[in-house]
Amino acid sequence: MNTSRLLLFARDLLLTVLIEGAVLWAALDPMHDRRTKLLAAWWLSSCTLPIVQFVFPLLAQIGWPRWAWITAAEIFAPAAECALFALLVSAQSGDTRRASPRDMGAIVLANLSSFGFGELLLAIGLR
Repeated sequence: MNTSRLLLFARDLLLTVLIEGAVLWAALDPMHDRRTKLLAAWWLSSCTLPIVQFVFPLLAQIGWPRWAWITAAEIFAPAAECALFALLVSAQSGDTRRASPRDMGAIVLANLSSFGFGELLLAIGLR
């Protein structure tokens, strides 16, 4: 993998963390402390973005149209992040707390927000 591709990935990761972090900060259940929200903003995207950016585009090479692999990636990302967040909350609380439906909705909204921003960058030629 070349340096320019890694730099683009680093930029995309930073933008994703900032966008999704802002949504998660505002929309996650208020029972979560700042540390949990900040950790979620960084960790969730760090786990899923490499797969979304490097694995799912490979489906285009075997004939999947863009809309199909994008749809698959955008279903995978929030589903995986919801599962990871549930594990995070459970681990931090010693299994006494659970992630709420509000948390899951916040994660989906965060992913939609970063996807929309990425599509905007693509449309104006910055990605």
